[in-house]
Amino acid sequence: FALRGRVTIWAAMPKEGGKGKKGAKKDAMSTAPDDLFPWGVGVNDIIQTPLGAQATVVGVSKGDLWLEFPGKIRSPLPTKAKTKEDMEAYGYVRRPDSAHIERSIMVRQSAIFEQRFYRGPGPKTAAMRLPWPQGLTTGMPLLEMAASMPAAGGGGAGKKPAKKK
Repeated sequence: FALRGRVTIWAAMPKEGGKGKKGAKKDAMSTAPDDLFPWGVGVNDIIQTPLGAQATVVGVSKGDLWLEFPGKIRSPLPTKAKTKEDMEAYGYVRRPDSAHIERSIMVRQSAIFEQRFYRGPGPKTAAMRLPWPQGLTTGMPLLEMAASMPAAGGGGAGKKPAKKK
């Protein structure tokens, strides 16, 4: 009987806590807009890297801007990149707002898919009640409303068809 699939070697994996004193505090990741201001970015902004990969801004720790790459890999910018100009000199550029809007649409679509097919939580905006347009009544069925509207070509729209015997 042969083993098939993924094999994990536990001996090579480091301990979760890492080295150091017990109870030592980790440096907290700051996500305040004031801390991110020198780089001209915000939390969750998309950054294009020099190699073409896209990363997401996580925050600032120890004076360095940290990014999260695909695969949940976190890494800081080069330590000499302390301003937006320095960041762009190294080849790290903030993507335009259109890329951020596209990502928001994709996140919403995946949440709708998860909700419909796997009974996951829906998008936050799904529970919003939008105002009803003025001039429309809720009692008029859609077909009657369409039949009562004048047609652009004037081809007899709005008239009832003759009854067949």
